[in-house]
Amino acid sequence: MNAVTKRFGAATVLDKVDLAVAAGSFTVIRGANGSGKSTLLRIAATLTSPSEGQISINGVDALRHSADARREIGAVMHSPMLYSDLTIRENLALFATLCQLEKPQDRVEAVASRLRLEARLDERVRGLSHGYRKRVAIARSIIHTPNLLLLDEPETGLDESSLEVMLQIVEEWRSRGRSVLMATHSSDFATRAPDAAYTMTAGRLEHFESS
Repeated sequence: MNAVTKRFGAATVLDKVDLAVAAGSFTVIRGANGSGKSTLLRIAATLTSPSEGQISINGVDALRHSADARREIGAVMHSPMLYSDLTIRENLALFATLCQLEKPQDRVEAVASRLRLEARLDERVRGLSHGYRKRVAIARSIIHTPNLLLLDEPETGLDESSLEVMLQIVEEWRSRGRSVLMATHSSDFATRAPDAAYTMTAGRLEHFESS
């Protein structure tokens, strides 16, 4: 991400942000609500475009080739990006099919087990608690084993058991040479041994020591 700027009218939400996330690394951005970190992750996820700047995801120009870039990305945002009238199984199967995965039902079963959702696969999303919707969103984000996992305040609404599973996934991604970029307002999460840590204030990014 090079010199990324985002404006909404006269308001500058991101101000010439530079960020490189190394392969196999866990990078954390902490900041208060409204600091710009969620906008940064939405741009990284190709859900919105910057006003200026360049973005490359695993060597793919995300602005010119957004569809190719999305294949490299898994994202858990504030909105779970799920279909509420479908079951957990149907949501995950749909995403697996869109990603053209081989044996999509096997992938559904695998990620459901990973997120401890197997007993609830046939429940409709609309009847789930916020915490369980977040678990399904995490399952959706990793079903295609992306090289870059984007997590926007993923701790919100999760119980301790779910938080532990999420942190295990972060470690798993890092150990397999994939990357994780997490935005959080929690100082606790910002100091859980990331490889790189930043603070975002008023749309500007500053490096800080996490220890």
